[in-house]
Amino acid sequence: GVSFGDYLIKRVVGNLSQELPGLKTFATLSPLPRFCKWLESETAEDIAPAFSEAEQGGLRALGGSDELDLALKNVLADPRWHLDPVITKAIKEPMLRLGVRYLLSKDKRGRPIDPVAHFHLKNGARLEHLNWLADSSANGLKQSAGLMVNYYYIQGDIEKNHEAYMRDGNVALGAEVRALRRGIKTAGESPLKRLGLG
Repeated sequence: GVSFGDYLIKRVVGNLSQELPGLKTFATLSPLPRFCKWLESETAEDIAPAFSEAEQGGLRALGGSDELDLALKNVLADPRWHLDPVITKAIKEPMLRLGVRYLLSKDKRGRPIDPVAHFHLKNGARLEHLNWLADSSANGLKQSAGLMVNYYYIQGDIEKNHEAYMRDGNVALGAEVRALRRGIKTAGESPLKRLGLG
């Protein structure tokens, strides 16, 4: 029952724009507080589309299991995994793809399962960028495997994004997030299949 004009973030953006007229885009650096919990509930079949065949092979070798989900759990169970450049290089892109999938996953009410995403999206933000290992604190690794996300508030788009999200559940996405989402659909396909030949 609260009108959109009363939302705190819209007011803050308006106030900052008046004080600093050169500012046009505002962004947050936000956590993904339930990402690892969600990831633990996913099966090998659920996470496989986020990994290319080569990435799957690398994860299986690093995690010591033929089961993709178990291999990922094994890798992330080591509290120092983020300090190993071989591991971080091997899982970076698939983890970013999984982060996008998590952020776009919805609950029974049709809202994002991530409460921080819901907050920002209902306030008119655009899901813009995932940051790899942005929070390597013990808590950041435990909750979100170190991932953090930027939500952009662009003054001219806030109300349009809010309406599209509240009315139809549409999430405004930046180009990088759209590219990561496309990567989920094709990561598990062979090159021939992607070309329509397999």
